[in-house]
Amino acid sequence: MRTLGLNISGYIASAALAVDADLVAAGCEERYSRVKRDRNFPVRALRDALSRAGLTASDLDGVAVAWNPSRNLRRNLNLLWDANTFRGKYLTYVPNNLATALDVEPDDQTTQDILGLRVTYLDHHLAHAASAAFTSPWPSGAVVTIDAFGEEDTLTIGTFRDGRIDVAERVKFPHSVGSFYSFFTEFLGFQPDADEYKVMALGAYADPAEGAKLLERVRTLYTLDVQNGRLRYELDLNRFEHYVFHRPRDYGPLAAAIGLPARPAGGPLDGRHYALAWALQRSFEDTVFQVLRHARAVTGERRVALAGGCFMNSVANGKLELGDAPFDEVHIPPWPDDSGSAIGAALYANLAGRGGHRFVRHAFFGPEVTGPRAAEALTRRKLASSRLADPAAAVAERVAAGDIVGYAAGGMEFGQRALGHRSIFADPRDPQVRDKVNEHVKRREWFRPYAASILAERVHEVFEAPAGFQSLYMEKVRPVRALWRERIPGLLHADGTVRVHTVDAATNPRLHAVLTAFAGLTGVPLILNTSFNVAGMPIVCSADDALDCFFGCGLDTLVLDDRLVQKGAVLRGDAAP
Repeated sequence: MRTLGLNISGYIASAALAVDADLVAAGCEERYSRVKRDRNFPVRALRDALSRAGLTASDLDGVAVAWNPSRNLRRNLNLLWDANTFRGKYLTYVPNNLATALDVEPDDQTTQDILGLRVTYLDHHLAHAASAAFTSPWPSGAVVTIDAFGEEDTLTIGTFRDGRIDVAERVKFPHSVGSFYSFFTEFLGFQPDADEYKVMALGAYADPAEGAKLLERVRTLYTLDVQNGRLRYELDLNRFEHYVFHRPRDYGPLAAAIGLPARPAGGPLDGRHYALAWALQRSFEDTVFQVLRHARAVTGERRVALAGGCFMNSVANGKLELGDAPFDEVHIPPWPDDSGSAIGAALYANLAGRGGHRFVRHAFFGPEVTGPRAAEALTRRKLASSRLADPAAAVAERVAAGDIVGYAAGGMEFGQRALGHRSIFADPRDPQVRDKVNEHVKRREWFRPYAASILAERVHEVFEAPAGFQSLYMEKVRPVRALWRERIPGLLHADGTVRVHTVDAATNPRLHAVLTAFAGLTGVPLILNTSFNVAGMPIVCSADDALDCFFGCGLDTLVLDDRLVQKGAVLRGDAAP
């Protein structure tokens, strides 16, 4: 089975190609178009996936879309006044009105034969569930999805086994954990459905006593309990307007409830905003834990796969395996956000009813930067470079010497985090390194921390973490041990934590080699790792993208596979690099 999966419903359009249980290629449209969070139809991404697999449309068994429009058919759309300018609207006009006229209830998937292709439309949360369940280390378990909203659902609880995903419980819009967090994100002056990670970081600067006062008020804004054995999550809709799409926000009711006015976008930040961010994060963590405890009780499973944009919250993720954690084992894929639903749609179309399963240990499913491709780009631009016998050693030496290094090699990561193939590296021993990277390269807010990539075999030496801890996709935040806080001051967040990326030689040999070399030079088994981009731009995809970024910001050094590039090194005449 060869299926092309598409995400066209969220903020980051994407495409993925799966052959049976194997994920062959995947990419987000923004990486090709160079438009941050591009939501246009993923033409470039799907063409690239097919091209790299050597396939054409005629080779596909089908296309799977991570949104089910039949869930939205029960609306009266009798008018077709714009048909003359958009004849294709007939394809939706007839089903829309048939659903109403015949009183037909939609299924969780819809199929359409068109243009010689079988197109399957899946419920959005079903695609999310498949993106985690069918890439997990286990053939069965519980699966929980939480985001802002799909067609109707905002949260689902179920199980997966033998290619089946059975949903036991749902929470429906407008009652939404994700929308709750996003509405507060906008209340704090940030962009909703985009800047939630900024709010997560901001809370670390709060006075916990002030945060606790606001937490009491925040908890009055929703109800979370179990009634008749079923989960109930309800927002106080007198205080929220996230479901009102046709008029400007009115924050007055929410401001009155928490005793704090909304912060205008770009306005100054103070202790009240830090405290609210702290309270929001604690409330979110409490909610997630209660949902997962209920899921454990309902499913009886001891392992859980998690997906949906809410599981991009790395602070909460880092606590899911501690103390009285609801599940013994947790899997969060590299793509819990909407972009990953393209992967889930493709895998579900291939495996549902057929069985099969494949643990995905990495995220390197995008186009490659190789030595020959780097050389071609450098030659075309008449840029000089040096050929490196040992790229990993060269990167480690430059970072240890104080350089901020851009690195692009191998297949591009899928998802929102750079895992060492499209990364910027810097020395965590430098107490000023965060300010340097912010000022000269990333150009982002002062309060946002950076992540650490660390040798997996030494993670417990540096971080407080449970036995068997892994954070393969930079998805968890953990506290740094006291003995190491003075050794890596450039990485420490205000609360003494760092987002962790555990790197093993089998999964990520390139980055493991860099870390091994850096540890040999410095005794420090980790490195500052942030995505290879500047604020407002997507992560780089090609060698040309990397060169554009390198010469447009304050990076000191660029390594393209086995090529070392430095500024000021321009070729003369027809010389070759």
